[in-house]
Amino acid sequence: MDTSFLHDTGQNNMTIPATLHTVFSFGLGTDGELGNGGEDNQTKPEEIPGLKGTTITDVACGSRHTLALSDQGQLYSWGSNETGQLGRNPTRLRTPQSIESMENFLITTITAGENHSIAVTNSGQVFSWGGNTFGQLGQGDKEMRLKPSLIKELANQFIVSTAAGYRHSLFLTIHGDVHVCGKGSDGQLGMGDKEDRRFPALLSGLSGKAVISLHAGESHSAARTISGKVYTWGANQFGQLGLGDDKSRSMPTPIASVSGVVAVSCGSNHTLALAKGQLYTWGQGSFHQLGHKTNTNEYTPKLLMDMMGSGKIEKIVGQTRSSMALRVTEEGSRSVLSWGANSSGQLGVGDTKPRELPTVIEGLQDKNVTFISGGSMHSLAIAGDITDLKIPVATLTLDKIKAAITQAKTTLKYSQVEGLLTSVFPFASSLNASFLREDHMETSEEYSGLDLPAVREVYLKLLGLSRPEIGAALLNSTSKLLSNLYSQAHPSTHIHHFAPDSPESLRVYLIILENPLLLQTTKQNITILEKLCSLMMSLSPMSKRILKSWWKKLPSEFFAKVVAVFQDFLTFSVTQSMSSQTVSSVSILSELYAINEEVNIIPYTKFYNFSVSRRNLKEDFAQWKQGSSNVFSFCKYLFLLDPEAKSALLHLDAMHMMSHQLGVTFIENQLLGIQDAPFLVFSVKRDSIVEDALHQLAMKSERDLRKPLKVIFEGEEGVDEGGLAKEFFQLVLEKLFDPAYGMFTFDEISRTCWFNMNSMESNSQFKLIGAMLGIAIYNGIVLDLHFPLVAYKKLLKLKPNLNDLKEASPALASSLEKLLNFEGNVENLETYFEVTTDFFGAPKVTPLIENGSQIQVNNDNRKRYVDLYVDFVLSKSVAPQFEAFSEGFFQAAGTQLITLFHPDEIQVLIMGNPEDPNFDQLEASCSYEGYAKGEPYIQEMWKILKDFDSQQKKRFLTFCTGSDRIPVGGLSRLKLVVQLNGGDTERLPTASTCFNVFLLPRYSSAEKMKDKILAAIEYSQGFGLK
Repeated sequence: MDTSFLHDTGQNNMTIPATLHTVFSFGLGTDGELGNGGEDNQTKPEEIPGLKGTTITDVACGSRHTLALSDQGQLYSWGSNETGQLGRNPTRLRTPQSIESMENFLITTITAGENHSIAVTNSGQVFSWGGNTFGQLGQGDKEMRLKPSLIKELANQFIVSTAAGYRHSLFLTIHGDVHVCGKGSDGQLGMGDKEDRRFPALLSGLSGKAVISLHAGESHSAARTISGKVYTWGANQFGQLGLGDDKSRSMPTPIASVSGVVAVSCGSNHTLALAKGQLYTWGQGSFHQLGHKTNTNEYTPKLLMDMMGSGKIEKIVGQTRSSMALRVTEEGSRSVLSWGANSSGQLGVGDTKPRELPTVIEGLQDKNVTFISGGSMHSLAIAGDITDLKIPVATLTLDKIKAAITQAKTTLKYSQVEGLLTSVFPFASSLNASFLREDHMETSEEYSGLDLPAVREVYLKLLGLSRPEIGAALLNSTSKLLSNLYSQAHPSTHIHHFAPDSPESLRVYLIILENPLLLQTTKQNITILEKLCSLMMSLSPMSKRILKSWWKKLPSEFFAKVVAVFQDFLTFSVTQSMSSQTVSSVSILSELYAINEEVNIIPYTKFYNFSVSRRNLKEDFAQWKQGSSNVFSFCKYLFLLDPEAKSALLHLDAMHMMSHQLGVTFIENQLLGIQDAPFLVFSVKRDSIVEDALHQLAMKSERDLRKPLKVIFEGEEGVDEGGLAKEFFQLVLEKLFDPAYGMFTFDEISRTCWFNMNSMESNSQFKLIGAMLGIAIYNGIVLDLHFPLVAYKKLLKLKPNLNDLKEASPALASSLEKLLNFEGNVENLETYFEVTTDFFGAPKVTPLIENGSQIQVNNDNRKRYVDLYVDFVLSKSVAPQFEAFSEGFFQAAGTQLITLFHPDEIQVLIMGNPEDPNFDQLEASCSYEGYAKGEPYIQEMWKILKDFDSQQKKRFLTFCTGSDRIPVGGLSRLKLVVQLNGGDTERLPTASTCFNVFLLPRYSSAEKMKDKILAAIEYSQGFGLK
């Protein structure tokens, strides 16, 4: 043991000796614990004669007794035996003797407590014997055992490692679970209370944490995970838990101040840890057992400076009031060092004087010591060769799976592959310890340490076998895993209980979500996803934060896979009307969407859900309008809706507001005598359309702008059924965007327009344009505008960048990009923090910063210069114009929904889609006047139109509708009308763009019809800036 009460070699199952030849002992010998045949103390290491010729592979030291294990699994014991701890009649032994009752078992692991002993067989069975005052033997009572007895409570568990404290015991299963029994008065069992346990109980506080080694002091305990995290619990009066205080803990608590730990050892009231080649000690220091040349206690891990830079430390051991370490130099020379109390010679330095600092045990120099162990006041060392031992907990790696698959293909027996899966996947700790990267010791809240490409390859290789039993094993194991995790959740508060704050315990979620089978809609998969969503929803806030941090750093293909899994589950939940599942999947997708908005991993369109988008959203809209935070509504999650659904929702909102305004108007008219029109009416003259619109807009209240639009052209007959409104928009915007007005500049390369910083027009005209866009959205009218996307970004208060300038002004953006990438001395370009613009033929210089005309751009500040330049062009220089435009837009749009859109979604709402036209959709929604649907002439017309290339199709759309953009929802929403316009003639076809009417004569032949249509669309000009 590493104290007077624990077999803990400090090796943490990393290595064990093989072909060992010599065992040395030193220190207290009054009960024969040194095994040399006498009862005298030894201040120097001496070989144990009784073990000469026997290859010893493990040694465990109790308070005053010792156990040894041979390479043949033979168990020996000697020393004190007052409670039967030697596994025989209560007579002490001064020399090693075989425990006869264990001779038929192959022992693999041994542990010694203060006066009890534990042994584990190669089949994972556990035997205990000796003192049992507090139930530390796990036999269900408090009676001592003179001979080894099987712990029946653990018969169904495969135990791989154990640890023993003063009166408590810890057991580690092959699947990483921890069981505890014995004394609990100081919380050393970690069960959340201070009760004793006579039977081994599952320590749920460590479930899923990938524990691979256990350690115990007098009344405190520790566990180390595969990625080097240390948890401590129990007594803490000396700071032995390393948590920064002297308060005891009854639950495993992580030590935050040290990570990447590869070895731990507990003394009676102090602890040692080896991390990144450095030794840390903490706890009781009154006997100099911490090695810091002081006798003060340390409450957090403190680096032992005297052990730095003098070789690699391989082994550490904590004892009652002293410590030991095994160090190996680069040349391979091995030294054992000891420090602390030495009243019985337990330091092995030739005297009984204490040592404040680590001191080399000269008697073990040049002995090739590979193993050390310590009891209360006696110590042992083993000299010989060493062989690596693998991690004791069952884990999986890509190489293991590959090897199993190769063998299975050779033997045509796939049971080994299936067995690997079923031995790891159902168990959280084992799975969390699997598929790790080489640098997994750096695991943190920001880094999972998981090799996700390896996980993906494992799934692909397994499913590539096309063996039903393998797929079934994967899903069944995953289902069992989730059931295990689910059962560990607290039943009342449903708070996630299995590792709420442990990064290592969350790897299972990344692994599960990589399974391609989860994308298949089956009953079992739905059950799996239900449990998965429930578990993820009940994670602690810290665990959620960790998981989101990992998701944020996923490569796009892995992040997209996570999104796809929950999208499919949401689709199924919606189609099957599974309300709770819908809420949970939407909640998780909402978190993923927020991450994607922050770091832009995948296109936001990947979050569109077709089933949600195509459902009737009226009820959701009504619930959302009620404003209840307790009622679920898809309107709170607009990221799930595609542009068509968003457009429908926006129109619902518009109709709701219009209906409300109509109702208010009716009440005022009928009851209050207030005369108010039920429509937003613009009455304009064609020759003064802008002035009329501007004047009347100024007279309208926001309430007026919520009414349905009606347009009257003075002096003309006709009722506005939509066509006049569309023409009104076309004419007003054509005038306002006319270069003669000077409100906008036009870029010949990008074919886009931007606000003119030198415009002499009043801001009210920019407000009119904004209002026109808002009214168009409100009334479902698509406009042919040429704003770059950045205009819509700015409406949503998003900061423009250089990429935005590339669309608005490609030549300028290219110059700025060249400046950023210039490899020479930027100062040679003689550029300053200023912008020179044209002001009616004269240059105008504007400093970008104070005294910018005197500050030269150099290699260090050029990024700032470019950012300021972009901000000037797209924001500051046009701030008054854009603010007026934005004010008019939101005054007219007047809906909170619009702020939840993406910039390009607003662009599509206003301008339609720029995608290639689908004339099958156009044909499906087309109506005819004078022609019959399906008649040969019409069939020939559609054949001609569908054979057009993309540009010809767009010109045809412009000819008929005034725009080549596709309405939200596709061309089926356009409602083209083909109208007969006389018989055969030389006239070209014509169109009424306001009403989407194509006026087509009945030409004498298909060839003539094609020529005339092409001529018409080539030579006419649709609306818009050219």
